[in-house]
Amino acid sequence: MSGRRDGVRWGRVVLVFVVLAVINVPYALHEWQLHRVATSGDEVAATVVDVRAAGDDADIAFRLPASVDGDQKVRTVRVHRDVAVEAARTRTLEVRVLHGHPGVFHVDGEIRSWVGLIFTLVADTLVAVMLLLSWRLGGRLRRPTLGVARYRPSMRI
Repeated sequence: MSGRRDGVRWGRVVLVFVVLAVINVPYALHEWQLHRVATSGDEVAATVVDVRAAGDDADIAFRLPASVDGDQKVRTVRVHRDVAVEAARTRTLEVRVLHGHPGVFHVDGEIRSWVGLIFTLVADTLVAVMLLLSWRLGGRLRRPTLGVARYRPSMRI
């Protein structure tokens, strides 16, 4: 008998689920907040602080009204150029804000980044590759047992 238990190793299964939760839950909660703000957020008129061109698009810096954001932080969003031109002309920007969470906002014409999704998918793929290697190789990669080496004097001719 090799000393290896047959069956499911529940410690490893729990570890895999915890790792997948740590990777995927923050991204899922972020997407849920973005969905909530886009569908049921409060629409407010923000004051445009600055508009800067960024390639074919533009970055708009804005402040939300004091009734929504007591700190009056300057926030930035990347939008299509036509939205930026209109915001620069009127010095206002229509923003949807999640009630009670001024850091969660949505602007029509906003350009979203795919970095979070790509990072999450790469991390999930790495976990899948590690699981596949662990399943495929099983317990074959083990350190050799250390034994006592015997001294043999070399033969001299």
